[in-house]
Amino acid sequence: MPPSLVTIGHATFQSQTLGDLQSGSLNIFLPGLNLGLHAAPTKQWVIVLAGSIKVYLQNNQSEANTAFVSSGTSGILLVVDTKDVSPVGHITETIEQTALLFMPTANGTVPEHRVLHNHVCAGEDLL
Repeated sequence: MPPSLVTIGHATFQSQTLGDLQSGSLNIFLPGLNLGLHAAPTKQWVIVLAGSIKVYLQNNQSEANTAFVSSGTSGILLVVDTKDVSPVGHITETIEQTALLFMPTANGTVPEHRVLHNHVCAGEDLL
């Protein structure tokens, strides 16, 4: 679902619902860390709070399958490539010291969303 406009007091801003969440963890990774090929442990939101990562989808390091994700409005990922849907998974590398917030969805549910295409999102696809 696209963000909606919300007004509090005199301010209007965009708000994005993340759905029901189960728990969360804050993780700090050193620069140049390669997490290797893995599937997501659970369906979860991953938010880049500081730093940046590079993600290769399905072990394919072509440009069309590589995402560079930095903190900010485009640093929010819904990760659903768990073993039941993607036995291959992905590779994540940190580019610099990076703080990631992992927030699993409640009961492994996937929030309402729209699939744009089957490759990495970029440009106007991002918030």
